Amino acid sequence: MSGKENGHFLYQELLVIKPKCLLNTVEDIQTMFAKALRPKAVFKALVSYEERELAKQAGFKWFPERKSWERKMTVEDARELAFPVKQIMSL
Repeated sequence: MSGKENGHFLYQELLVIKPKCLLNTVEDIQTMFAKALRPKAVFKALVSYEERELAKQAGFKWFPERKSWERKMTVEDARELAFPVKQIMSL
């Protein structure tokens, strides 16, 4: 196959592959929007001093004035944590 024929073959493949990739991207965007629109709240981690690393690893931040580990997250994701949490504010 000559370079010109090879280039034409690649162009034909891209015509088939590119729209499929675009469709996958659109589906991914729709999934991302659906995830982003899930209800969110601020949660307080109910962990002891010894368990504070669990909260840190889950993305909770320490608020010294309230003496609590807190994080904004979806209600669904809060249910999947390895430690108990308390919802302190709906968003």
